Amino acid sequence: MNAITPTPFKAEGPQPLVRSIPQGAPYPIHALGPLREVVEAVQGQTQAPMAIPAQSALSVASLAVQSFADVETLGGNRPSTLYCLTIALSGERKSSVTHP
Repeated sequence: MNAITPTPFKAEGPQPLVRSIPQGAPYPIHALGPLREVVEAVQGQTQAPMAIPAQSALSVASLAVQSFADVETLGGNRPSTLYCLTIALSGERKSSVTHP
């Protein structure tokens, strides 16, 4: 017969409420295809992190093609719409990218 031995409880010390977040991987700019040059140009002008102009370009491209193609899902056809949200610190050039 296998007996289960209880593990004694060991209290941990206090844990920080906010943890440090490691630096993310670089944005995969090579995957943007024909939008790559435009994104690099905007990033060069604004000095914003690469992900911000890339997201802007992808959202504009999605808006431009959504009337031409739908996405087939299990629930039927749906518009090819992206919902984008930019979260960045103050001073990371969000407005510079979206308002030239």
